[in-house]
Amino acid sequence: MRSLCLLLLFAVQALAQRPPVVFVNGWDRDWLPLLGGTCQPVCNQSGCDASVTFGNMPAILQGVQVYMFDNCYASGRQNFPIESLGQLFGQFIASIPSPQVDVVAHSMGGLIVRAYLAGIGETVISPPLNIKIRKAV
Repeated sequence: MRSLCLLLLFAVQALAQRPPVVFVNGWDRDWLPLLGGTCQPVCNQSGCDASVTFGNMPAILQGVQVYMFDNCYASGRQNFPIESLGQLFGQFIASIPSPQVDVVAHSMGGLIVRAYLAGIGETVISPPLNIKIRKAV
């Protein structure tokens, strides 16, 4: 019984030490103005639904704080430059109250994360000094 209690204690501590996970969605072809599409954010004033893009993955991460960087919601419009989205992503993760985060990106979301890490802006290249990303997938 004591071994089981110790095992549960270690499992709870491991979850408590895990950094938050930030999901970054990709490009939505429905945004294409030629097809009459508009930017359809999965976030709004009350929160985000990462399961729209990532299915069951956010629910599987029980006990881990989950955040969603929705590039449509963050930019407020379609056809926003990747460089600018990278800067917005950097501001987003800087606002998360944790020293590190893990990132799961899909499609264009990976380009956004790469632009942030490379420090690529619309006019300058300035990599971040304090990279909060522990792991990115």
